[in-house]
Amino acid sequence: MSKFLCAALALGTVSALTIPASAADYAGRWEISGRQFGMVPSFHPISDGRLVISGSGGNYTATYNALRFSGSEQKDGLHLDCTDHSSGDGKSCGAFVLQETKGKLTGIGTMSGERIDIAGQRPAAKPAGATAHEFVPKQFHTNFSGATETVRFVTRNFDGALKSNATYTLDHLATKTASTHNAQAYSENLFLVTGIVKQGTTAIAATSINIICTAETIDASSSVLIGVARRGIRFNAAPGSQE
Repeated sequence: MSKFLCAALALGTVSALTIPASAADYAGRWEISGRQFGMVPSFHPISDGRLVISGSGGNYTATYNALRFSGSEQKDGLHLDCTDHSSGDGKSCGAFVLQETKGKLTGIGTMSGERIDIAGQRPAAKPAGATAHEFVPKQFHTNFSGATETVRFVTRNFDGALKSNATYTLDHLATKTASTHNAQAYSENLFLVTGIVKQGTTAIAATSINIICTAETIDASSSVLIGVARRGIRFNAAPGSQE
């Protein structure tokens, strides 16, 4: 037995609702870039900077460094005429037509008679609070050696007080790492156990000159390297090397 379900359709007139487009939001601060043929223009006053737009509807003004703009919103976008006040005379310098969509600014203009493309976005939001990083440990990387060597690390405080005196042996072409204390970003071979070091120095000595070391101050709690490289001073350079 077959069953058929039938439904009667009511015919009528359906009116389409027109949803108005969202009004463009031009006012406020914009981080903009001006490009000519996709490159930073060499002689235009607009490259990368902040454009501040004020006003609404039929009356807008804007500033970009010493440039001043005025204009109005029309069907195809915000029309702005430019005057240059860098020399105090306010001479005409060009015009733009800008469009805003979902927080993005685009447009085309002319500066000194030459086309320039404009793109912009709202400035990034200010962080809610500061992020603290612990820049404490120093990393010492021995890159190569021609023989088995002994490497010594002598760390002193700002006042010359000895904080640590430690050594390790290093095989030919081996690399090892020494640290003031445990750091997440490295696997250390030697902890210097210096305690708190205020400024100060670490002198690195070896049983030959065929050793090269680098040093870093990093955030010990981060598994990603966050820190700065420290410039070492070589007292006895290997012949023919450039350091």
